[in-house]
Amino acid sequence: MLSAINQAYKLFQNKEGEIIKNEFVFSEFKAPTSSAEGSITVTAKLSSARVEGHVVFVLKLV
Repeated sequence: MLSAINQAYKLFQNKEGEIIKNEFVFSEFKAPTSSAEGSITVTAKLSSARVEGHVVFVLKLV
């Protein structure tokens, strides 16, 4: 699960590793995770919005 969150976070970084400060960024991706029962696929929707000068990330697992 942590790798899925890390992958989502990278979607908001440019080549220099800086956070992309768009007013709204949306991306959907699938990331494999391992568990005791085997591998599952996590589908997540990640959005970013600026709230009072701060970038807020919302990660919704679906």
